[in-house]
Amino acid sequence: MDLTTLSGDDTDERVRRLCAKARHPLQQDLVQKLGIEELGIKVGAVVVSITHLSRRRLHALEGSGIHVAAVFHRISCGAFTSR
Repeated sequence: MDLTTLSGDDTDERVRRLCAKARHPLQQDLVQKLGIEELGIKVGAVVVSITHLSRRRLHALEGSGIHVAAVFHRISCGAFTSR
């Protein structure tokens, strides 16, 4: 599973919250109620716009083993044009 934010109005705080969510994707009481403790559900990657790719913004993932993927998404949404 990955957690992604590619909004044009992303903020440092939104990226930090997403990283925190990646470390603890499910509330422990929910995991217990569903009886899925043995599944060990984890986030594989946090996906952000390349403009948010910095150690300062993603420091919450340090030591977690969660990967970071950066996307230059302007091409796919038509904001980038070549001549």
